[in-house]
Amino acid sequence: MVLVSAVLTVSHFLPYGSDNNESFSAYMHARNLLHFGFGGALGLTDEAYSLDPAAHPYVYTHEGNFPRLPVLLLMRLGLTRVEWQIALLALLVGSAGIYMCFTFFSRIAGNLFAFLVCAVLATDYLSFMQWEVNSFRVWHGFFFFACLLCVLALGGRHARRAGGLFFLTCVALFYFEINFAIFTVATCVCYGLLIYWKQPGLIFRAAVIAGAGAIVALGGLIGQNVAFLGLATTWSDFQRTILNRNFYIQSGGESGAIHTLQFFLQHHIVYWRDNPDTRGYLSIKLFLHTLGKFGVLVNTPYLVWLMWVVTVTWLVRTGVRIKGAISTSKAPGDERVWHRLGLVIFVLFATAGYGLYYRHLYGADFAPIWLGTIQRYFPLVVLLAGLAGAYLLGLIVVWWADQPLFRPHDDGNLMGGFRYLVAVGAGYVCLYVLSPGYLSQGYLVRYVPLAVFIVDVWTALCLYMLIAIAQASHRTVGAQPRTASPPWRRPGEHLRRVVVPHIARGVSLVVLLLAVVYWARIQTVYVTAISPTDYQFMRQLAQPPYRGTTFISDVYAAPIAYFTGAWAYADDLVSEEKYEKGAGGITQLISGDKLWEADRATNTNYLHPQYYICIRTPTLYMAGAFVSLRPGARLSQCSSEPLVRSAREGTGPFHNTVVAEDGGPWDMWAIVKLDPAIRLAFAGPAFKVIEGQRRTVKLSKNY
Repeated sequence: MVLVSAVLTVSHFLPYGSDNNESFSAYMHARNLLHFGFGGALGLTDEAYSLDPAAHPYVYTHEGNFPRLPVLLLMRLGLTRVEWQIALLALLVGSAGIYMCFTFFSRIAGNLFAFLVCAVLATDYLSFMQWEVNSFRVWHGFFFFACLLCVLALGGRHARRAGGLFFLTCVALFYFEINFAIFTVATCVCYGLLIYWKQPGLIFRAAVIAGAGAIVALGGLIGQNVAFLGLATTWSDFQRTILNRNFYIQSGGESGAIHTLQFFLQHHIVYWRDNPDTRGYLSIKLFLHTLGKFGVLVNTPYLVWLMWVVTVTWLVRTGVRIKGAISTSKAPGDERVWHRLGLVIFVLFATAGYGLYYRHLYGADFAPIWLGTIQRYFPLVVLLAGLAGAYLLGLIVVWWADQPLFRPHDDGNLMGGFRYLVAVGAGYVCLYVLSPGYLSQGYLVRYVPLAVFIVDVWTALCLYMLIAIAQASHRTVGAQPRTASPPWRRPGEHLRRVVVPHIARGVSLVVLLLAVVYWARIQTVYVTAISPTDYQFMRQLAQPPYRGTTFISDVYAAPIAYFTGAWAYADDLVSEEKYEKGAGGITQLISGDKLWEADRATNTNYLHPQYYICIRTPTLYMAGAFVSLRPGARLSQCSSEPLVRSAREGTGPFHNTVVAEDGGPWDMWAIVKLDPAIRLAFAGPAFKVIEGQRRTVKLSKNY
């Protein structure tokens, strides 16, 4: 609550980060439900932003409407400002999600491990915390840990109540985001397999309950679609969405994408053109590249290397115990030495391989941030010493495996965390196989909470292992007699029982401290680079002369429409300022594929917006470019757009003028007042669709 309150206070209750458009979208969708009722769109999400009833509905059919319902409830209770909706849902739903996270991990891995997981999540700004102040995405952690708690409780005294709650949670989850629901349910079922493998009836019960919840939610969504669109259109909508958002090339490439766009425009269905190329996505290399670049590597290659060394040490130490090669072996001393030497070589090979190969997996897009802004904070000797310390610690634990320095097999908390990681990893693989395109474009590229439930728990697991090694070494040192008996005078015995535990305790604490400080530095840089205050300039749209005026933009239009109180829409072509000469004069071309208003074919006002606004959404790519600037330089973003540049220079066939812009080094936004005489015309697939609609309604030649 303190961290969420800090983000809200710093951003004046309007946090944005890398993307908080969904809070404004949820507001607009709930507003449409409030003003136009459930009958117009039959409860589907209505994306139109105009207040004119003729513009409604323009529906989003590919997911349920759950996140808009709590916002609708808040609006009915009088909370009609987005700022207060964000704050209330973040404090209530977000805190409930963290509480359930702590409850779940405390039951399977103890309070210390649960605290570490929650601490890592709550301080992970890029992948978790910035989404906690998003009234749409705040539900991710809530539903994820609610489902896991229900599965955990199925084997307890209140199994029937847990089953009922699990069913209701799955209904809400599948009526929220289908892909995230698949990931969550797959994780829960896999976790059930690991903890109830001796009770197959419980596993079957969990799967049946989750399936029933999915059937109810998806059945309701399909029923809404069929009632609104008809069976044939609904089936075509489903096929086109699955193919084009996940298997673009397989669905016909650009030609197929054009026909798909025409279909959605004709039926007034919202469609985001992701069109990912997923050829060969089932290869291990591409899978690791996808997870690494947009999941693991937010922790930077250096911290991941430290974590990898600790993880390999743990896996080898556990494997040694399972095999009994050292701790229970009665082989001669020389043979045990060779066993140990082989394990040491394996640890060195496995961990050094990461350092040599990670560039091939992740690329160097964010190197200015990782290798510059973050690592420049630490002297090179400190970084190398930390890495050397991790290696030393790993080699000590593996070589002296007969010592109680670190016994992962005896630590039930550690094994509980490991079982969770296996289950959530299996859930991730399941979603990757079923929906690779949407996983990449809808979650990983945007750092939306999904991979974070793997990466941050792994981070907490590594911190826990360092603490466990320090505790075990401390107990080993404390257990030694104060007065050395004659056998202790032997150098080898003294080294094994006294010196090595002291070294292990000291090194583990130093590596732990470095990891914590390094993690804090990462989050400080991310908060600075992708600040929650980046969208404060939008408040001016609620004041004259912008209040009540119409906008066209190059990004999400929901925040614009919220502040101005009038319609606004996004367009991918408008910023390029392309013209076409005809008998009626000069027109500027727009794509029109995001003009999501039902009266688009009859309302000529959409072709005469009063303003254009350029906005650059903050990303790590932008942050990397910014930190690479020379002192005094600034990025060239909105100012370099053809429409903004020609308005400033007074060129072009229309008299557009720049009325406000970002004067800082980021160059993130600019507002252009459009010439009242400007005429826009649709190009591409939208042109064909609009032409067909125009002939149907018999519009005038002037239009």
